[in-house]
Amino acid sequence: MSDVSSLVTLILLLGWISVFDITRRQIPLPALIWGGFWALLWRFAPLSSGQIPLADSLWGALVGGGALGLLYLLSRLGKAPGLGLGDLWLAAMGGAFLGWERTLLALAAAFIAGAVCALPLLLLRRIKKNDALPLAPFLSCGILAAYLWGEPFLLWYLG
Repeated sequence: MSDVSSLVTLILLLGWISVFDITRRQIPLPALIWGGFWALLWRFAPLSSGQIPLADSLWGALVGGGALGLLYLLSRLGKAPGLGLGDLWLAAMGGAFLGWERTLLALAAAFIAGAVCALPLLLLRRIKKNDALPLAPFLSCGILAAYLWGEPFLLWYLG
């Protein structure tokens, strides 16, 4: 399995998940299972240029799932829960592909992209402040950006 096959698989999975979340407001469990399986299977393939060790993959899944798990629990304290379990599992799946460092970058990129898209909608009164936007498309963009450019960005940022 090469970097290209993993990239194509990741793009197809994230596209499927994003469209499903936009149209149905849920994330398909089979896509998450397949993505997690692929991420772990990729760890046992001969090393390729973008591959990360299994331990980093597991830490990435824990960081992604744990960060959104905490947000999920906090959102349940409010009046209108905004984060679903599918978002949590998507972050864990992305973390399995990325490793923990790039997972943090993907989450930051996702929330920044979500804010950049939501702000004009709020200002133009297309949405209200309590309206929900699907998070999967933003998480998908963050995961894909971190997969493609995360390593060079971290090397630049950390000096």
